[in-house]
Amino acid sequence: MDDKPSIQGILGLDKKNPVFTINQRGDLLHVYLGMALIEIVPNDKTKPAFKLLMGRLFNSGIKKKSLTEAFGLCYTTMKRWGDALKSNDLDTISRVLAGPGAPQKVTKEIKEFIRIRFQDIYNHTHYGYSQTIQAEIKSVFNETISAETLRPIFSDLKKPPEKPIKSSAQELEKLAPSCELPNIEEASKHPATVVIINNIEDDIKKDNRKYALTFSELGQSLFCNHAGVLLFSCLINRLSKTVEDKTNLVIQWLMSILLGMVNIEQTKLLDPGSIKAMLGTFLKSLKHQRFHLMKLATEEVVAQLFAFNIDLVECHQCKDYYYDPHTKQYTGIQKILKGWSGSSHGIAKIINMDFIHTADGEPVYVKHLDNFNDLRERYVDVIDEFRKIMKSEKTDVMTFIIDRGIFGIDVFKDLIARKYLNLITWEKGYKRNLWNAEKIGGSFNMTRVRNHAHDLFKYEFCYIDQPWAKNSQMRQIIVRATNPKNVTVEVSILATDLNRSAEEIIRLMFKRWLQENDFKYLIKHFGIDEITSYSSIPYYKLMELVKDKDITSGSYKAKELNHKGIKQELSKLLLQEHTKKKDSSEREEKIAELTLRLKKTKEEISQEKKKVSRLETLIAEQYYRLDTRNKALLDVIKIIARNMFYRLLEPFKESYNNYRDDHVLFRNITRSAGILVNNDDSITVLLLPTISYETKVRQIVESFLDVVNQTNPVLLDGSNRKIVFKLNQKSNNLFAISNVHKRSIT
Repeated sequence: MDDKPSIQGILGLDKKNPVFTINQRGDLLHVYLGMALIEIVPNDKTKPAFKLLMGRLFNSGIKKKSLTEAFGLCYTTMKRWGDALKSNDLDTISRVLAGPGAPQKVTKEIKEFIRIRFQDIYNHTHYGYSQTIQAEIKSVFNETISAETLRPIFSDLKKPPEKPIKSSAQELEKLAPSCELPNIEEASKHPATVVIINNIEDDIKKDNRKYALTFSELGQSLFCNHAGVLLFSCLINRLSKTVEDKTNLVIQWLMSILLGMVNIEQTKLLDPGSIKAMLGTFLKSLKHQRFHLMKLATEEVVAQLFAFNIDLVECHQCKDYYYDPHTKQYTGIQKILKGWSGSSHGIAKIINMDFIHTADGEPVYVKHLDNFNDLRERYVDVIDEFRKIMKSEKTDVMTFIIDRGIFGIDVFKDLIARKYLNLITWEKGYKRNLWNAEKIGGSFNMTRVRNHAHDLFKYEFCYIDQPWAKNSQMRQIIVRATNPKNVTVEVSILATDLNRSAEEIIRLMFKRWLQENDFKYLIKHFGIDEITSYSSIPYYKLMELVKDKDITSGSYKAKELNHKGIKQELSKLLLQEHTKKKDSSEREEKIAELTLRLKKTKEEISQEKKKVSRLETLIAEQYYRLDTRNKALLDVIKIIARNMFYRLLEPFKESYNNYRDDHVLFRNITRSAGILVNNDDSITVLLLPTISYETKVRQIVESFLDVVNQTNPVLLDGSNRKIVFKLNQKSNNLFAISNVHKRSIT
């Protein structure tokens, strides 16, 4: 059997292109002149062979719109390649094929010259080395190169050779001297405590050598820009046991997200020194972070992290879950499947993110999918994957509360047959005509908290519980709900569980706002809608991974729609003919014409193939699916970060008892700077929030820190040093600037 991918047509013949055809086989383009194969080039826009082919096709007079649609290239790009070929100048062609931008001044020869001369010149002078090397380059190569252009090369040459990886004990010995400070109570007695991160000798070597932060007589201190994130250390240390060999990077990304950096590009705003002081390591390079993200993004790692998240929210005993597909619109160039986009209120290219939340509104699972299967076709597979991660027994019954998107008679029959699944959903298209006061089965009140624990909204419910007329194996619960403003709505709820109390079902259904609100929170504060990676996979590479299905042919649907339109138009004319007041030859001719057209379209429909393979259709139409592996890994870390934030918030929320801004204050604490103070076998973290607290709020914050201290948190660098959190006092004067050459300027 031939394993080679099938050939797909890319560019066909038309009036302006009577001879050239281009087909795609795998990652190669086959160029034909009539029936003769004349060239094979890689289907890669970065390769010179591809650019040369496009330039020749552009110059040959082929319709530019056809080239744009076939290869996804813009007109100006193809014109630039074509013009370069017409110039007959090798330098011009070479420059254009190299890509956009000005030609590089720093050639390989110049780089090698700099590498040879740098050490001799830099050892002689640390100040004028750049000007000296610039002058030598001008003399030897007759090229004027700016200092900014040379700066990255110098930075690489200044880097010390890589050292072998040390054990955690060795790293601890290295970190400990930089944290040797007296006890914080002793330090607070002094009117001026000076804080510094870098060694003073290093500071003197910098360009600004006049002023520098220096050590006081109290010893060394370590200022940390992100000390507040250590409040999560007790929860984060639990994560290291889940992905032991991948701990450092996963925790680095988790800390970054908790600090507000919702994608890898934003991590450049973090202070590497501060993160390294807390974590022991820090991978700064964005390029290397993306590389390791792609390497770690496997189904196994994602499943391990979801299992940790399930333990974190303690949902093993939970039997009720909210299931809802959340969509993210894709605006890239690739041809991917479309669906309903809530953000744009219309049809668009989308990614489906099927979320599962607990009944308390905590996210526990998400699956990323395209629109190959709709919700009614894929929900069982997603739930089964979730149950597998939960290590749920086959006999464990779970109830899922899903919106109207699941509605379908066949779906309900399938669910009833699955004894381990129960469904609660809204009845689609319910009309307020079934209410009968004599059949009321009960009533109750439900409260919802608003601004604080005692600010309650009361909602009143009464309901009718009866078998559903369309399927007696399901319950129909008709509910009348009245809000605090005395506005009443009437809705119908369907449930497959015949034994559960109607009140429980109604409460679960009317608490779906917990999941809806969490979507907004995840988007705003944790960036759950970030696409992460725009890489994609053509559908012909997914043939063995996607379960195919038959769909109605687009051609069949078009002809059927045309037939229906003719039939409607003919019906109107026949009605006019039947009720005519006088004869109309024009109407009779139109009726005869439509009758013939109706007969013809009926014959065409009968000859048309109704069902076709969805997968083969997508391959033929060159559809792609976004590669969401990188997004899946970062999204599970974001979900863990969200749940850690809420877990740590609970004691503060209860004490503060102001739900309007408790999240804002708490987020400020966890992202505050601080000072790390070494106390032999422990580290005191003196937090420096940007907020000036009132006395009552300060007492609440200090009480919260006492609660955290009781959990015995330890540093994240593997040293197991205990952390003690304290809030900086207003009277503490922590910083002083001194002149290293003069006595003081303060």
